[in-house]
Amino acid sequence: MIADPYAKELYRRLRFDVVEDQEALEGASVDRVRECFCALVRTFELSDDENIYPPPARNMVCLVVDGGKVEMLANLEFFDDYMDELRAHQQCKLQAVNVRWKRPEMTRDNYCGA
Repeated sequence: MIADPYAKELYRRLRFDVVEDQEALEGASVDRVRECFCALVRTFELSDDENIYPPPARNMVCLVVDGGKVEMLANLEFFDDYMDELRAHQQCKLQAVNVRWKRPEMTRDNYCGA
């Protein structure tokens, strides 16, 4: 049973497109992942770089999931108590790459859009 009234709608709408390209993406930098994702979005004609309107949110973020992250997600435990679940999942994180982020020419910041 889903406790949150919005969760049912989220599960109904949630869709992941999995792109497995070990040769191109294994050990790739965040910038390389961003380039590959943008190329994929253009291939499906889901976004046009020249478009003045913002693309749908699904085309703005790419989740980076390797074998270790798949195992982490498969082994998640769910609890009846929200606080127990929060504590159990506190260290479970995925890398999300912002595809619209542009590397500044000069910066001391180590943020790379992910």
